[in-house]
Amino acid sequence: MEDLYRFPNMINTLQVVRCHFGLQPPGWHYPRHHHHLFELLYCSEGEVVQEMNRESITMRQGDWLLIKSGVRHQSSNLASVDYGYFNVHFDLDDTEIRSLLSTTPYRHIHHQDAEQSKLQFYLSELEAVMHRNRSMDTAKQEQ
Repeated sequence: MEDLYRFPNMINTLQVVRCHFGLQPPGWHYPRHHHHLFELLYCSEGEVVQEMNRESITMRQGDWLLIKSGVRHQSSNLASVDYGYFNVHFDLDDTEIRSLLSTTPYRHIHHQDAEQSKLQFYLSELEAVMHRNRSMDTAKQEQ
């Protein structure tokens, strides 16, 4: 029998490191650093100044920031209120997607643009998974 169509063998890996939600007080600062992973940040409350390669942006509630691997960056909460955030470091071996993510040192997605995407949906899904895991951990500890 002759093949009508043959799918190529595909193996793609997504590495996720240090995925968490956090809350930092006014005056908080994370020093300049870099890593060999992409970083995706979401500002859930307050605001924060992010500096990448000596260029600063202010993230406000609902904003997202994608930082390319290898880019030196730092964070500062210069506001008078807490800064709430979601943060994930990741890498992937899909060369096409990796190339798209690497076109600029960073990409700031303002909340107006993010609302038109599925980013908030995915964040809600992650939160739900984390809450389920936390509930399971609590139940195990009570046993």
